[in-house]
Amino acid sequence: YNPSGKLPVTFYTGDEQLPDFLDYSMNERTYKYFHGKPLYAFGYGLSYTSFSYDELSCEKTGSAEVRVKVRVSNTGSLDGDEVVQVYVTDVQASTVRPQKQLRAFERVHIAAGQSATVEFTLDEDAFALYNRDMKRVVESGEFVIAVGPSSDRLLLSESVDL
Repeated sequence: YNPSGKLPVTFYTGDEQLPDFLDYSMNERTYKYFHGKPLYAFGYGLSYTSFSYDELSCEKTGSAEVRVKVRVSNTGSLDGDEVVQVYVTDVQASTVRPQKQLRAFERVHIAAGQSATVEFTLDEDAFALYNRDMKRVVESGEFVIAVGPSSDRLLLSESVDL
């Protein structure tokens, strides 16, 4: 059996990486705003096999919809599950945004030596924000879509303009 759990939180190397308790901003909290190197990142997990990622494609299919495809290969000698994670970064946001946000994920079982193409559709919810007027909008501009096995191991990325 090959377990493939992933962490739902970030483990910091020490409390010196955390902001002061009286600082209520999100700066340096959670994977979304943390700039340091964590002990274990959000989405981290172990496996008895290994995986590689290639052939990322991001195709705009609507005004605020993107189809993401990536090929994941099991490069190890055992069958296993991989949790493919998709993160979005708004490069030109008009307000403070997280440095990256998990917007999709999927667990796939891949036999040893085999590959699978994993496909996601990111709709406007993946790109929307509440602007300074507290209106939910999708701003035009550049977004980076990145994929990988955890928030600190985003192996492939591609920019799209909405």
